[in-house]
Amino acid sequence: MDMCNHNKESWGLKMGRIKLAIIVLLVSMVVVPVFVACTQEKIVEVPVEKVVEKEVVKEVPVEKVVIKEVPVETGTIVLGMMGDFTGPYAVAATPMLKAAQDYVRYINEEGGINGNMLKLVWGEHGFAPPKMLTLYDKFMEDGAIQVSNMTVLESSVTKARHDEDKIPCTSAGVNTDMVANPAFQYSLIPIRVDQIGALADWIVDGWKEDRPPRLAILAKDDPGGREMLDPLAQDYAEKAGVEIVAEEVFPMQLADAKPHLLRAQEAEADFITGVFIEFHQKAFMRDADLLGIDAQFVGLPYHDIQVTRDLFPESHLSEGYTVAYIFEPWLPDSNIPGIKLMEEVQMKYRGEIDGNYFYETGWLLAMTNVECVRLALEEVGVKELDGAALQKHGFDRLSNYDMMGMAPPISFGPKGRVWHDKLKFYQIRGGEIVEASDWILTPDVAGVRPK
Repeated sequence: MDMCNHNKESWGLKMGRIKLAIIVLLVSMVVVPVFVACTQEKIVEVPVEKVVEKEVVKEVPVEKVVIKEVPVETGTIVLGMMGDFTGPYAVAATPMLKAAQDYVRYINEEGGINGNMLKLVWGEHGFAPPKMLTLYDKFMEDGAIQVSNMTVLESSVTKARHDEDKIPCTSAGVNTDMVANPAFQYSLIPIRVDQIGALADWIVDGWKEDRPPRLAILAKDDPGGREMLDPLAQDYAEKAGVEIVAEEVFPMQLADAKPHLLRAQEAEADFITGVFIEFHQKAFMRDADLLGIDAQFVGLPYHDIQVTRDLFPESHLSEGYTVAYIFEPWLPDSNIPGIKLMEEVQMKYRGEIDGNYFYETGWLLAMTNVECVRLALEEVGVKELDGAALQKHGFDRLSNYDMMGMAPPISFGPKGRVWHDKLKFYQIRGGEIVEASDWILTPDVAGVRPK
């Protein structure tokens, strides 16, 4: 009897344990979190409390925790670039385009800007104003939110369209009107009258003779070149102590430079200045040698000192030949981080390093535009990024941007329209290119800079 009772109790105990195990198993299945995923959010059911008392399971209703997952919108951002790739400016425009293409490709291969890819659309206008306007309209059809160009003429021709459409224009050229009434115009270089002012100051600073130094100005026959002859520039130079003794305008397609050099020679100029791209440099140096001119040449941006050093090593004019730069020249074995990166990219995409001055110009132009896009995308989504938003959130916010040692830090801001207002002079001495000044702040000759 006792044995039977014991067996019954044992059997009951075993059954109780089995029931309890089944209950625990069911409870363990219930407490596993359930994840419900969707495109916009995840709903995670998290049990707040579960209590097991012998054979009774009490469940408190679950609390739903919503975890937001905001998808990042990405897209393609279109930038435009126009230039004269077959006409007189092809020697400058073609390497600038290559540099912009390479920089955009580099940025895209690095992941773009927060996943947004860049697309560069470009076109040729042969330096014909009607084609410049046609190109601009084509860029708008392509969805461009910014357009770059290379000369004052392009900026002048398209300015009204840029202002009307609120599309930022970044140019390698500039004139006084673009700074005085800027709207959507931006430039890499100080205006020409301010450059002449800085040149006059530099000449006077190094002048040793008792009489005033004499300066001849040779200006290209285009809007940027002619601005060098502005009376404001002459007034500033003369007040600084420089006598301007000759002013000459030469054509873009220059074959014979002698007629333009003769007046400088007759006036016994100590310095001759101008903006000479490669074929101009060749003509002026060749004919100055033929005429026996002994003046010191000082080139203003954009002017490559290496052309003179490499093509005219035996000329007496090479020694002391000077050029004002808005960025550090691309010299062999440079340790400047930005130049080293540019060389790596050029070698990767082009298979060679050519050290071209205008490639560097185009690279820095592209760097500036892309940084403004990056800044704008910090404030607006890619779908809202149009020209007006790019100006407000990009160009207006650009402040002390580090150019990786290639130039002083640059800024635009709500009122600024020029990269920086500084020049640095380099000179040929003993066949080597050396610094002839620190960075010099150009004077505000025209009085149009934002206060």
